[in-house]
Amino acid sequence: MSNKDLNAATSSFREHPPSTYSIKFENLRQLDDKYESRLFAAGGYNWRLVIYPKGNTKDEGSGFISMYVEIDSKNLMTTPLTQVYAYLIFFVYNKKTDKYFTIKGLYIIHIYNAGHILVQNIYIVNTFTSLCLYSSTINTYNVFTVIDTNVKRFNALRKGDHCEFGVDFLVAPPLTNWEVVSFDQKHPNFKFSWTLKKFTELEEYLYASNRFSIAGREWGNTHAEGKWVSMFLRLIDSKGLNADERIYILARGRLLDPHGSNHIDRKLKIWYTKENKGYGWSKFGRLDKIRKAYLDKEGSLKVEIEIVVKQQREFLPIGQSRREEEALESEGILLGLGFTYATTSQNFWSERPHSSYSLKIQNLAQLIGEKYQSRRFLVDDYNWRLIIYPKGNEKDNGSGFISMFVEIDSTTEALAYLTFFVYNKKVNKYFCFQDTEVKRFNALKKVWGVSQMLPVEIFNDPKNGYIFDEDQCEFGVDVMLDYPLTNWEVVSFNDKLHFPKFSWSVKHFTTLRDKVYVSNNFSVGGKTWVLKLYPKCFSTSSDDKWISICLHLAYNERLIKDERIYTRGHLRVLDPFGDDHITEKFNSWHDGSNSGCGCDKIVSVAKLREDYMDEVDTLSLEIEFDVVSATNYSPTS
Repeated sequence: MSNKDLNAATSSFREHPPSTYSIKFENLRQLDDKYESRLFAAGGYNWRLVIYPKGNTKDEGSGFISMYVEIDSKNLMTTPLTQVYAYLIFFVYNKKTDKYFTIKGLYIIHIYNAGHILVQNIYIVNTFTSLCLYSSTINTYNVFTVIDTNVKRFNALRKGDHCEFGVDFLVAPPLTNWEVVSFDQKHPNFKFSWTLKKFTELEEYLYASNRFSIAGREWGNTHAEGKWVSMFLRLIDSKGLNADERIYILARGRLLDPHGSNHIDRKLKIWYTKENKGYGWSKFGRLDKIRKAYLDKEGSLKVEIEIVVKQQREFLPIGQSRREEEALESEGILLGLGFTYATTSQNFWSERPHSSYSLKIQNLAQLIGEKYQSRRFLVDDYNWRLIIYPKGNEKDNGSGFISMFVEIDSTTEALAYLTFFVYNKKVNKYFCFQDTEVKRFNALKKVWGVSQMLPVEIFNDPKNGYIFDEDQCEFGVDVMLDYPLTNWEVVSFNDKLHFPKFSWSVKHFTTLRDKVYVSNNFSVGGKTWVLKLYPKCFSTSSDDKWISICLHLAYNERLIKDERIYTRGHLRVLDPFGDDHITEKFNSWHDGSNSGCGCDKIVSVAKLREDYMDEVDTLSLEIEFDVVSATNYSPTS
C-alpha cells in the first residue's frame, strides 16, 4: 500500500501523554536495528511496542521512523474466532513544541485458534509528511505498522540524544448496552372518551376515569372542580418502569362541545418516569363556561384524550449480549457530505458498530422536544448518557445539524476519547466522528460532543440512507477511558563504558578435550558476563576444524521478566607475534533465555595452530564492548 492510496486526513499534536505504554531512549543512535519493548497488557491481551529508529527496510520503511504494535501469540484465546476492536494512537514526543505528535487508527483484529490472525484496517490517517499502515495474515503474530516522520527531521527535534515514543491501545469491548426508542403512531386505542354524568351535581374534589391501555401501559384520566376544571393524564402502572426508563407522550386533551365542534383543545408533550407519573392541565377550562356551553341535555360532560405519539423504549437486559443482526445489502456508495472539521477531529466510515452504547429510534420526526437523552450506561465505573439533538443544538452552533453529546454522571474527573456513530443503511456502514484530542470530564464540564455531526437536510432525506425502514435511525457512541500512565521503560544505550575490554588466556589449548570452556566472570555496563570457548565448534560438535567464541550473561546474573540487554562490540583472537588480530563484530539482544551471541566459526583450528598460538600453547582472546544498554521499568509491572 502506498501513501497515495491512503485517505487524506491530518495527524495532530497533543499535550496529553500516552496512557498505555511509554518508552524513553537515551543515545538511541547506538541502536542499529529495532527495539522491542517488554510485554504490556491491554484489552485482555499482551502486546509489544516495536520501534525501528532507522526504518524497517523489509516493509518499505527505509529513511523513516517505523513503529509497530505486536500481539503476543503465546497467550491467544483458544476460541474459534475472536474479534478485537482497537484504537491505536502512536506518539512521538517533540521537545520543541513540548507536545506529542500522534497518529490515530481504528482496527478490527480477527484472532483464530492455533495462533492464526487476520487484521483488517478500518481507518487510517495520513500524516503531514508520510504515513504507511500495513496489515497482513501471519501464522504466529501480526503487527500494525506506522512509518512516520523523516529521520532527518526527527533527529533535529530531539534534545541531545534523548527521545520518547509511546502508544495508547484502547480496546473496545462488545456492545452490551442499547435501547430501542419508538415514537409510535400506529398504536391501538389511540383515543379514550369519558362521560361525566350529572356534572353540576358532582361534589368530590377529584374524579378518576376507568383505566385504559395504550401500547401495553395502563393510564387514567382525572378531573377536579373549582373555578377551573383540571385534567391530568396519569400513568397507573409506573411501578413497572425501570429506574431509567422514560415514556414520551404527545397527547391532546379535549372537552367536547355537545352542540357543535367548538371543543376546548389542549396539547400535552411530556416524559413520564417512575417518579413523575402524572401530568396535565391545572386550568383546562373555566367552570362557568363549561356549565354554560359544554354540558349536554342530561347535564353530562364528555372528556376525550387522544394519544398522538407514544414513545416506547426497549432496553438490553443486564447480563445479555446484543443479538447479531442480519447483514443488510448495500445499495450503492454515498458521496462525500461536502463539509469539513477542524484538525483535532476526523470523520470516516466504519463497518464495525459502536461498543459503548447504541440507540435506535423509530419515527424520530415525532419528537417535538429539542433533545433526546438515553438512559444511563456504565463504562469503566462511570455512568454516562448519550444526548441527541435531531434538529441541532442551537446553543452550541448546531442549528441545521444533527448534534450528539455524551454527559458524565459524576463529579470525578475522567479523561476519555469519544467516537460518535450514525448508521447508514444505503452503504451498510456507520458514519463516524472521532475527536483526536482526549476530553476532560469534571464537575465544571460534564458534557462533550459534536454540535455539527450531520446536516439535518442530508440526514432526513431517505435517499441518503440515514432514515430507513419507515422512519428508523440508529445512533451510537464509543467512550474510551484514558488513564494515567503506569507502564513505561527508560532505555539507555551507554557508549561510554568504564573498562570495556576483557582478556582471557586459554592455556594448553591443543590438549583441551571438553566441549566448552567458560572464562571467569567480568563486569561491563552494570552486568556480569562470561565468555564461552568451543574448541570443536558450537553448531556442529563433530566439526573439529573451527572454534567458536560466545558471550553470555553470567550464571548468577538474573534478569527480571521481559528484560532485555543490547550489546554491540568486537570479539578478537589476538596475534601473539604482532597486530594481525582476527576481529568479528557482534550485535545482539540478551534476555532470560541467555542464549548468548558470538561467532560460530571465528577461526579454523589449522590457522589457529599455525599463527595464533604462543610458544607455551596459549590462546589469547579479547572482547571489547562498544555499547551496553540499561533499562529502568515502571514498578507496577
